[in-house]
Amino acid sequence: MLQFTNRELDLYLERFEREYLAETSPETRGTYRRALNTFRHWFARQKGEFRFRESDVERYRQYLTQTRRLADVSVSTYLTALRRFCQYLVQSGLLAENPARRVRGNRRPSEHRRRYLEPEELQRLLALIPDEGLMGKRDRALVGLMAFSGMTEIEISRALLADLERHADLWWVRTQPKGYQEKTAVVELHPRSVQLLAAFLEAWSRQQPLELHWGLIPGLGPRNRFGPINPRALRKRVEEYLKQADLAGPGRTPHSLVYTAVRIWLEDLLRQRGKPVPDAEVIEALKALVHRRMHHQTIDTTLVYLRQIGIGI
Repeated sequence: MLQFTNRELDLYLERFEREYLAETSPETRGTYRRALNTFRHWFARQKGEFRFRESDVERYRQYLTQTRRLADVSVSTYLTALRRFCQYLVQSGLLAENPARRVRGNRRPSEHRRRYLEPEELQRLLALIPDEGLMGKRDRALVGLMAFSGMTEIEISRALLADLERHADLWWVRTQPKGYQEKTAVVELHPRSVQLLAAFLEAWSRQQPLELHWGLIPGLGPRNRFGPINPRALRKRVEEYLKQADLAGPGRTPHSLVYTAVRIWLEDLLRQRGKPVPDAEVIEALKALVHRRMHHQTIDTTLVYLRQIGIGI
């Protein structure tokens, strides 16, 4: 049991952010800061009654759920932040055990409400995008990076021509996924992505010499001439093509293309191993592949992607 004054709590919250969160991204630090600010304000109103017991943490969970009426995913996020802070206090020798360890947040959604594209739907989408003109070839390359190689909107919007590396038929891109502070991850490009991207780069280079600081998938409008495509513009382009192909609707977003890549990787594994349906060996291989290629920080996120294509684990 531990009793803090408000000033002491503020001191350890500052140390937690400075020491425990030092290597995290600004977005992650911001999430923890907002969540722990809520705890700090609630703690002050307890007038010393919160003593870092499991029952105290449970009272805080009830406050988030019943008084604040937060969504399930928000409750889980706030409790995760408190759990990590309590673990910091354990490591600092102030607590014998983590009182928040057994207090779980409300159940998170087990899967995103998005759906992948079937092979014929992806073919229809690509056939809709003009294969003539620089804009059409760029958009086909964009869809190819997402649907075959699993690159996300944020990864594409951060990628430069300088990040593209090639060795014979093998192409890969140094990238900065969500939550990363630098371009320390690598995306291996699927052969179909390579085909579509190569067609675009060839057409582009015929018009002018390419500069390495330009975007791999560039903006071609006057406001962002050759810089990496803006995430909003990317999303708008893909959404418009989905509508034109009659593929829009509930659960169909640009991120559906990333789920589609997982389905394609599964088909590749089945073909390589000569198996008609996924067995335990193929599923384990796919899980490792998705976790590595998509740079997931937890295996739980990877399992969401597998469930999205119909593989329950």
